[in-house]
Amino acid sequence: MKSTFSIPFDITAPQAVWKAMVIDMPMTMAASSLRFAAQRLQAQADFLSSLTQCRSVTAAVDVQSTFAQAAVNDYTASATRLMADAQQAILRKAA
Repeated sequence: MKSTFSIPFDITAPQAVWKAMVIDMPMTMAASSLRFAAQRLQAQADFLSSLTQCRSVTAAVDVQSTFAQAAVNDYTASATRLMADAQQAILRKAA
């Protein structure tokens, strides 16, 4: 029975490409993820702080809606940026 498993990269690739895939790309992704987590935690703190200033349910709902929309936008932008950063980390070393 023939295996359908295939390796997604050239096993004979130069050492620089392996380093890019095994070290540089994961480190880049980790750094980017930690930066994003810090930004989101700051946004959460700002959101909670702004809730304390609300004097009505309507104001609180508005603050919540703004926060939720910003979170969706931030997650979308971060995912796009994370993939671009990972790709660049590999391509920089592979070139």
